[in-house]
Amino acid sequence: MIRSTLFLLAACLLGAASAGAQELKFSPSAPIRDGEVVEIFVDEKGDIYRELRYHGVVPNQRDDIGRITRTRTKKGKRVSPAVTWVGFQQQRFASRVFVQTTHLTHYTITKPDPSRIVILIDDAKVPARQTRRPLITSQYATSVSAVRAKNVKGGAQVTIHLSRPAGYLYKQEGRYIFIDVER
Repeated sequence: MIRSTLFLLAACLLGAASAGAQELKFSPSAPIRDGEVVEIFVDEKGDIYRELRYHGVVPNQRDDIGRITRTRTKKGKRVSPAVTWVGFQQQRFASRVFVQTTHLTHYTITKPDPSRIVILIDDAKVPARQTRRPLITSQYATSVSAVRAKNVKGGAQVTIHLSRPAGYLYKQEGRYIFIDVER
């Protein structure tokens, strides 16, 4: 079961202006729907300076975000799978790492040492540069410190780096691979 997570940091701010005290109020621009995340960034002074909604993939709720959804192929050629998104969800008893692909063929999951879990998706590519950037999760209460996707000989590799040894479970659901790591 996938749970929607809502992170909201709201602050009531009072600032002093030269003419007198001025009250700043936070009011969301739109109601927050189920499965949506609102992030509010606060600078060192405590002033709210921008509001962002999470526009990434939420498995089985928002699967496509206008990026790579299909791979183009020449007529008669086999279509190679592509890793389109690597995500992280903090859950009650586990931290979930998910890998979204255009379609799955064969993949293997190994734990070569206590500090890494490696997913190798055969004949796949990680075409988007953004997907190859590391996902740093060390500030969460989790044993997952980072997740990295890269192209390797023979396919695409997603490596989950652990800050301490932890067990994991995995499953495939449609074009997703879910890895639940003990917190």
